[in-house]
Amino acid sequence: MNSRITRGLTAAVGALAVAGAALVAAPAASAQGTLSITPTTGNGDTAFAVTTTGGCASAAATHFVVTLSGGTLTGTINLGGVQPLSAIPATGAQTTPMTISVPSTLDLAQEDYGSAIPTGVYDISVVCRAATVFTAITVYTSKITIRQIPGGLVFEEGAKPTAVTNKTKPKITQKGTKLTVNVGTWEPAPDATTVTWRIGKKTVGTGSSYTVKSGDRGKTITAVVTATKAGYGNGTASASIKAK
Repeated sequence: MNSRITRGLTAAVGALAVAGAALVAAPAASAQGTLSITPTTGNGDTAFAVTTTGGCASAAATHFVVTLSGGTLTGTINLGGVQPLSAIPATGAQTTPMTISVPSTLDLAQEDYGSAIPTGVYDISVVCRAATVFTAITVYTSKITIRQIPGGLVFEEGAKPTAVTNKTKPKITQKGTKLTVNVGTWEPAPDATTVTWRIGKKTVGTGSSYTVKSGDRGKTITAVVTATKAGYGNGTASASIKAK
């Protein structure tokens, strides 16, 4: 079996799609348990394993496949092809947890997917099935967060925030004709913040401060703060003041 990842077409629950020479199993609508990821964080080329909370629990199960789906993916990515349970090793009737070294890395997943996997939260699943019958017998699913950063992707076990979040709102102070904004606090700490000053829908300035013009007095001036961090969606928050 080719150890490269093959990309499946979106399929109905329990169905399989064919991509190249590999069969791609689509996870069932609901899982019988969850799984953990070891290591819990890594890069696109990090080899990792998953451990399920139980076994396939059916003598009809002879094979398994690890899949990545959900989020903004089009279809299901098969992480390494359909594998025999004997390779773990495990048996179909076993009810105890299974530990599986995932056959392919997330970098290879991107390569065969044909484009970068966008930053987001995805489902990673282990699907137990028969060798030639396409129906999923037992499914274990958990969340994995993937981020795109300069130089590649990183992953983290579980559903983690995918955008920078404002924790303490920005605040504007005026001294004389000068307005200054405190950008507030953010989580996680941003790589950078930018400020845009607006009167109504019109942009009147940028930067941490703005000088009030004679025609601005009595008007509401808003500072829009944008926080950015590699691997996260941008966060925005604003503060307003009536200029004196």
